[in-house]
Amino acid sequence: MNASSSAGSLRRRLVLALLAVLVLGGALASAGLYALAFRQQGEVFDERLRALSFNLPVEAMLQMPRSVEDETAEGIVVQIWRRDGVLLWSSGRRPAPISTQIGMVDLEIAGERWRSFTRLVRDDLVLQVSQDLEARERRAAAEALRLLVPLLVLLPVLALVGGWIVSVQLEPLRRLATLVQSRGTDDHAPVVLAQAPRELSPVLASLNDLLSRQAHARRRQREFLADAAHELRTPLAAVRLQAQHAEAARTADERGQALVALRGGVDRATHLVAQLLDLARSEGKAGGGERAEVALDRLAREVVAQRHPLATARGIDLGVEDAQGATVLGEREALASLLGNLVDNAIAYTPAPGRIDVGLRRDGAWADLRVEDTGPGIAPERRAHLFDRFARGGRGDVAGTGLGLAIALRVAHAHGGTIELRDRSDGGSGLCAVVRLPLVSSGSHVLADP
Repeated sequence: MNASSSAGSLRRRLVLALLAVLVLGGALASAGLYALAFRQQGEVFDERLRALSFNLPVEAMLQMPRSVEDETAEGIVVQIWRRDGVLLWSSGRRPAPISTQIGMVDLEIAGERWRSFTRLVRDDLVLQVSQDLEARERRAAAEALRLLVPLLVLLPVLALVGGWIVSVQLEPLRRLATLVQSRGTDDHAPVVLAQAPRELSPVLASLNDLLSRQAHARRRQREFLADAAHELRTPLAAVRLQAQHAEAARTADERGQALVALRGGVDRATHLVAQLLDLARSEGKAGGGERAEVALDRLAREVVAQRHPLATARGIDLGVEDAQGATVLGEREALASLLGNLVDNAIAYTPAPGRIDVGLRRDGAWADLRVEDTGPGIAPERRAHLFDRFARGGRGDVAGTGLGLAIALRVAHAHGGTIELRDRSDGGSGLCAVVRLPLVSSGSHVLADP
């Protein structure tokens, strides 16, 4: 769903919600207003009965014919009674029930309901003004409904005005969608929306932060591709040259030597490609893979065991020393790659006879994994630069890709840890790489040595 349809959907939902509120509010207001108007009309009719009772000329009415054709349009019937119950005069064909109480009272006779006001004119004469409640309620309802007409007319007007207000208030969203849609794929400049409401500030901040991170990732990707192309050019050129030597060889020995050199060039190119893939994987996943508890002491022994034959062949004593049990939460393969790269670097730059010690210690809530060698070491001012991609240190005659420490650093960061290059703990020649990773908890997770 594109931005415009989403904005339209939001507008539609807001308008419908506003319309529902108006209809519900209008219905409740109408019901309340109707009930209030109906009650007020009843009070008006009561006051009219009372006023009529005190303003009628009773003596003159007694001189008039005893009955008239019909009661008034409001259903009012005037009757004059004698105290002994004899009807002396009535204004309607149908007499209202006689009231035995003085004042306002509700009466019912033959299924008809009446509202009646009675007073004594003199000791032997009673004046009763009555109103048919059915006719009264019809008139009251008509009056109440007439009062509701303005409200019923106002509701559609309010709905139209509300829809217009919603459209105006959602205009910044439409403008934001237009700005984003009009951008090119390489445009990572911050989005600036003029007169943006305060509620859009978090959206703009998040969007600009995303664009900034995308720009940074695109820049790193381009740098990575440029560096990778540059680094691959040399081994591929060497492979091509060695293949040409093999083709030009005149004897079996020359061809064999050329093939051995060719195989070595292919191995170096394969190793470089593998490390490039590891680096891309470590940057792409950023620790987002499935994690589990990893026993670092066991992992260290496995990594050392895998590389022990290579170290022995180079005259290097590689082993695990002082490995305390420690458990971290992480990706086992990534952590193995981290430690393996550190050990591979130490093997590559440690001359024979040499020594490489892998140790593990707990320090509060942290595990310190160290790889210490007896190589030539690295000057302190150059150590931070070694974590850059394709950066190499030490002797220039050592084959390498300059990616091992970059991969290790990204894995450590993805697991909430750090890497630091230090001098040897005993002050001798060499280098000590210390990886600091958070333990599963602040308590000790000591595992028995296998």
